[in-house]
Amino acid sequence: MTADAQREEQFKIRQRYHDILYHLKQDGLIVERSDGDKKRNRVLALTKKGFYKLGLLRTKASARLPAAAYPHKKNDRFTICAFDIPERDRKKRNWLRAVLQRLGFAAIQKSVFIGKVRVPKELIDDMKALRILDYVEIFEISKTGSLRHIA
Repeated sequence: MTADAQREEQFKIRQRYHDILYHLKQDGLIVERSDGDKKRNRVLALTKKGFYKLGLLRTKASARLPAAAYPHKKNDRFTICAFDIPERDRKKRNWLRAVLQRLGFAAIQKSVFIGKVRVPKELIDDMKALRILDYVEIFEISKTGSLRHIA
């Protein structure tokens, strides 16, 4: 990157920063105060409305589901994942379906998945954090029995 291109990029970053501050002030979310006699010592502070908006954003962020991408490892044995997550947690249920499909599990029914995949510890930790682990059963099959036709 040339020096001119770097200066242009830095200008765009500064301009974006000032645009954001302008909009936050216009929306009444922050105020600017002088700290001392010099105008250079400016302090930005959240307003009451800004604190309220921050609380809403934090609540929304805490309700966000984890990314549906986990490291997956093949397994020699079949793993069955069955769940019965309540309707009130529909988003979590749909999230779990997406995760299992990305890991390489196949749906036998809407809430029963099978695959030759190991369930990552990170997924179990996230299910625990989302408070859905009690609704999930994970089995590893050592003898295939009637599942031979799937292998």
